[in-house]
Amino acid sequence: MTNTRTVPIRSKQHEINDIGTAIFHYAISKHMVTRSIEKNDYGIDELIDIVDISDVKGMYTQKLPGQIIAVQLKSTTRKSNSLRLKNSTLNYLFYNNIPTFLVKVDVKSKTYSFANIRKQVRNNWDLFIGNNPFSLKLNKRTEGEDREHLLKVIENRYLKNSGTSSRDLDLDYLLCNASLLMEFSEELDRYEFEMDVMIFLSTFNSHLSFLRDSLRNNNDLGVTYGKVNSNAELILILLKETASNFYRCQSKKDGLDLREGLIYQELANMHLALELLVKVFSTEKNYWYYKYGYRMDSIWPHNLIISFNEFFGSITTIVDLGKLVRISEMK
Repeated sequence: MTNTRTVPIRSKQHEINDIGTAIFHYAISKHMVTRSIEKNDYGIDELIDIVDISDVKGMYTQKLPGQIIAVQLKSTTRKSNSLRLKNSTLNYLFYNNIPTFLVKVDVKSKTYSFANIRKQVRNNWDLFIGNNPFSLKLNKRTEGEDREHLLKVIENRYLKNSGTSSRDLDLDYLLCNASLLMEFSEELDRYEFEMDVMIFLSTFNSHLSFLRDSLRNNNDLGVTYGKVNSNAELILILLKETASNFYRCQSKKDGLDLREGLIYQELANMHLALELLVKVFSTEKNYWYYKYGYRMDSIWPHNLIISFNEFFGSITTIVDLGKLVRISEMK
């Protein structure tokens, strides 16, 4: 006799979702604690607590400092480097108070990749505020971070006191976890970072005034005090003068005098800020213009960027800066 009872049927996607969730939980289990959201899911599937490992007087403990990541989890058998979310979901995840990540698990390769929602939105700001769809780029590793640096991060923070070596863990999971944690940390500090950038930009003219006041007549370089037509020209002249001073130091084995040292320090600080601003503004230019009204090309002309990079790239190869700059005189 044929059984005609109607029973629920488990779909293939439900099976894939269960497998993907299990893979992700296993992958992050050494460094994070997961809490699934079972009710009223509007785009966040899981909350993840960061684990801090410590060893106090031989007592190995895993502390939860209250740092939480929100995750939307997608499991699939298809290989892809990007995913697209509905505009309503993307708005909800971006404006959420908790840093949110989209995580895609490939159940065939048993690996996961992720997208930092806030970062991806800042990089596609015009599309986002125009409610135009765009794809979220998925990564297993933070762009620009090399393998050894990521291993060092995870070793120092999570394995140092646990008696576990990175060799004992799956390397793909280790590197992906390190990248995820680094991007999460950046989001925690994001507000302070933006405020620091705004402070630097607001005091930029005072930095230039100091450099302008420090400029002297220099017949060898063809410089006449008070006859500098632009801020870019001022900095280019001082870069040329500072390079000349470093070559003098190299040949005579002496150090920069107080004025030279102060100018060098000011230029060096500007260069560090410049490197950071170029990186940020190159990917987030529309976000910064929309939110703060700043455009990178109005602050740093392109030829000035090239000159800074060439100067600081060359002097580090010809002199020992720590020995040449009289740090004690500059304090």
